[in-house]
Amino acid sequence: MPKRNQIIQTPISTATSHSDEESMTEDVEKPFQPNSELSSSSIFRWCFSIKFCLSFLIAVFILFGVVIISAVWLGTLIPPNVVLSQDVRRADFNGIISKISRTLQEVELSTEAMKSQMNPLLDFNDFEKFELALYSAYKYDFQKTQGLVKTSHFGDNKGNGIGMTMIPSMGPILFNFTPAQAVVYFCNPDFDKYDHCKRNAAPDMVSSSGSTADFMNRCNAYPNLSSWFQSFVMETSVNFDTFVNFVTCFKLDVPDAKGNKFRQFFYKSLTVVSFSEYLHNMTMTISGSKSFIVELGTDYLLAIDKPDVKMTIKNTNGKVERKTAITVEDEKTNSVAKYIYTYLNNNLSSLTCNTHVTIESSTDYISMYRLCTASELNWLFVLSIPKWNYDKSIIIGVLVAIGCACIITVFGLTFSTVISLKIVKPFYNLMEQFEAVSNMDLNSVKVHSSKFYEVNQLQKHFLDMIGMIKQYRAFIPAHLLSQIEQHNSGAKYETTSTKQAAESKDELASRGQASHAAESSSTSDMNKSSLKRLSSKLSNVAKRNGSNMFSLFFEKKKITHMLIHMQGFSQILTQVENPTSCIEFLSQVFEQVNTVCRVSGGLIGGFSNDSLTISFNSSSDNAKHIEKAVQAGKSISEKLASKLKGTDTKKGQNSKLSNSQTSFRIAICSQDSICGNVGTNESKSFTIISNASRNLEAMIAVACHFDTGILVSETVHQTIQSLYHTRFVESIPNIPDDEYSSLEWTSSLAGNSSSLPWHFGDISSHKSSNIYEVGELSAHNADEWMYEMQEQEKKAIWKKYNMACKYMLTDHDLSQALSLLQEFSDEQHGTDKLALHHIEKCKQRIQ
Repeated sequence: MPKRNQIIQTPISTATSHSDEESMTEDVEKPFQPNSELSSSSIFRWCFSIKFCLSFLIAVFILFGVVIISAVWLGTLIPPNVVLSQDVRRADFNGIISKISRTLQEVELSTEAMKSQMNPLLDFNDFEKFELALYSAYKYDFQKTQGLVKTSHFGDNKGNGIGMTMIPSMGPILFNFTPAQAVVYFCNPDFDKYDHCKRNAAPDMVSSSGSTADFMNRCNAYPNLSSWFQSFVMETSVNFDTFVNFVTCFKLDVPDAKGNKFRQFFYKSLTVVSFSEYLHNMTMTISGSKSFIVELGTDYLLAIDKPDVKMTIKNTNGKVERKTAITVEDEKTNSVAKYIYTYLNNNLSSLTCNTHVTIESSTDYISMYRLCTASELNWLFVLSIPKWNYDKSIIIGVLVAIGCACIITVFGLTFSTVISLKIVKPFYNLMEQFEAVSNMDLNSVKVHSSKFYEVNQLQKHFLDMIGMIKQYRAFIPAHLLSQIEQHNSGAKYETTSTKQAAESKDELASRGQASHAAESSSTSDMNKSSLKRLSSKLSNVAKRNGSNMFSLFFEKKKITHMLIHMQGFSQILTQVENPTSCIEFLSQVFEQVNTVCRVSGGLIGGFSNDSLTISFNSSSDNAKHIEKAVQAGKSISEKLASKLKGTDTKKGQNSKLSNSQTSFRIAICSQDSICGNVGTNESKSFTIISNASRNLEAMIAVACHFDTGILVSETVHQTIQSLYHTRFVESIPNIPDDEYSSLEWTSSLAGNSSSLPWHFGDISSHKSSNIYEVGELSAHNADEWMYEMQEQEKKAIWKKYNMACKYMLTDHDLSQALSLLQEFSDEQHGTDKLALHHIEKCKQRIQ
């Protein structure tokens, strides 16, 4: 067996310290430092992400475009719409005013025309001739004004008068006034059939004469003036109809003896019912509008757009009462009138004549026009239209614009989000892959191909880099890979679930469960770990270990060492023609060892000749490292044995290798050692300074000679004896933990021989230590009685052997020990070399 140094080293790694390089030169570029705000705050990370910036920029452009377009069309639409609304309101209002004022003007003109026509015929003594002319003129006037003119009357300054009126239920009526009486004739109701009053010769009614004093007084006061009288109510009518009179006078050149300044007068009476009907027809075409006419001076209503609303009623006292715009029984009219009276300080006459005035209430546009004429007509026209009629187009347009803007904005935001996610997705994928690479988790790297050319090229170069890193990864120090893989697998994951998983795994190790169960549990933990937590886990490792992972340091700690010896490997090398043929065999061995060490936290050391070293609790803290080392040894032994059997079915060189007498011997010891990074800042390696290699070699020599399984030192045995079936093997010299020199051991090896196949010199300072072989697990599941019976049988295999060792070592009863050893050897058909050795030893001591 080749000699080993007492210093066990991992493969050399090269690392560069930024701090040292900066101290040597000032020209070295300062290393990148991530923004602490972006790293610590999720809000900062989100706000300063490419995804957010892209979405924000696209959304801003869309919103800016929507605002500009909306401002343009609103700026071009609203002013013309407002002007158009005003024009439409004024046109509607002017239609009402012009219609009624034109009708009144026509009445005035027709009155003047009749005055001129009838002037030569004004002879009250020639009644028949005057009657015929009056009937023809009245018929024409009545038909032309569509019944608006109800009465036409001629009178003189003596109290005489002739006139006609129309009563709907009776037809045209002719009356003749004298100061003494009034004679009434009923004309034929068929007004259109006759051109004269078809009546009886005798009067149909004779009554007292009516008073014409108001007209006479007006003509005496203003003989040259044609004017309108204030409205009055015909109390004898069924509906208390309201009338207005227009009077014109025949002036005398010289006042007569009684002082009269006129000779005759002529007046017409008009009903305002037709005005209400006209207002009704006009407002019917304007939704929600309200219109009425007020007579200034009396403030009485002359017309309203609701003909069924009573403007004159008989009160409880039996008197006729006329209504104003405030007192009429119509809420809309009342509200509009109150607003107007408030606006004009209860003085309607303060409004300028013949001028349009528009005011706004909270709900309506109110248009007012005071009609003033030379004929003393003084009426107030009012038209109220809801603002909604004109503003609805603007409001609907604005709402539609807002709705469309919202739709465009939502679509834009959705589109921008989708686009940004589409663009950023491969970058996030690369970020995750870079994070995996930074944690050396190269097996989980999976790049999703992007359709963007630049990203595709970046992914291509990234994959090329991964390929190179995978090649370099094989030369990274094993302890670093071990730590990274341990933390990647979630062994030290600081969450409740992973702590429970770790505790469960430790419990399995302490109870000595099957190694494959521990491996599957650890593999499950490793699969549950997320790439997104790798950086934080590694940073936690750095905080726990300080800067020891990458700095030069030494520390003394208890380390469990394992030596795996490939017995027969030298024969393999001599059998093959090309040593390269052994590569596949060794790769299979290392594959199994790596798998187990990744789970148990073992650090694979160097491979020398035919032996491989593994240490536990060296590069990183490993709880229950002794139990894990033994468990790992059992698992490695089983896997390698299974692998050798599997290769028997293969052909060619592999079959040749497997058919050779190759077996694996494992020795485990635990002792104080010194470990750490040595070298320089530019080139350093992890080193374990210990004499464990010499102790392990001695144990391996015993294992090879007696063809045993896993051998452990006495220290290890004390820890695991309750977990595994064990048996005493032999006592061999043990180098103390605090002796690290290999010269003393080498020089002390002499040619002294004994009954053992190995040779130990006279090393008085090295006391002997017992070594033990590890068998099956002693723990079992009580619920599975079949396994319990099998385990009890396994335990009974070494029962006699262990009792014999007890008699031999403790009780010094060699005879009893020899008897039990012979029984045990017979049960094993003489194949147990260790039992045969102790039988021979007992016989020698008995003699």
